[in-house]
Amino acid sequence: MKYWLTVICLVALASCGAKRIPAPPPLPAPPAPPRGLVVLLPEEGGRTGVVTVSNRAGAVEMTVGNTRVALVDANTAPSAPAPIEPAEIRRIFGAALDALPPPELVFNLYFRLGTTALSAESEAALPALLQAVQDRKSTLLTVTGHTDSTGTSRESNYRLGLDRANAVAQRLRAIGVDPLSLLVRSHGQDEPLVATPPNTDEPRNRRVEVIVR
Repeated sequence: MKYWLTVICLVALASCGAKRIPAPPPLPAPPAPPRGLVVLLPEEGGRTGVVTVSNRAGAVEMTVGNTRVALVDANTAPSAPAPIEPAEIRRIFGAALDALPPPELVFNLYFRLGTTALSAESEAALPALLQAVQDRKSTLLTVTGHTDSTGTSRESNYRLGLDRANAVAQRLRAIGVDPLSLLVRSHGQDEPLVATPPNTDEPRNRRVEVIVR
């Protein structure tokens, strides 16, 4: 009797050991690594533009500086913008950032009514412009003349704007700027800094804009 009891117990244990334990569910696949990264940097002064990142699967808009959007492939929508630390930006893009040219400088010089003579304030500010050009060793300067809406005609204002631009260009050539580096042009009265009615004396529109790149 003890023998049979022992056999029964062994059979019972064997049948218990034969039970299958269900396998754990598979782990979710890790997210695909990004194949592209778009980073929006703030502009000089802290301003930030707007960038839209899109592909066939969707689009996101970037409006905050120091944020990133990851791209996996053309069939996966761009990720939502997320913050990225300046140190991480430097680690990833340091070489590219170092190769960028310095941001352009913009100077406005103002003129007396109907003439190519600088105002007293702009004459005093001119040395700062000339020094910036020399410091930058710039090979591209844009010199654009403007007028207010006084004058006999749009054509005469165009010529006055060009005369003003050439007067400033002459000052630049005098400090050694290569004439081939100068783009001299006029917008006359057509692109005022301050919108005015016709035949309005507006000193802020009588200007030459110099962009130093």
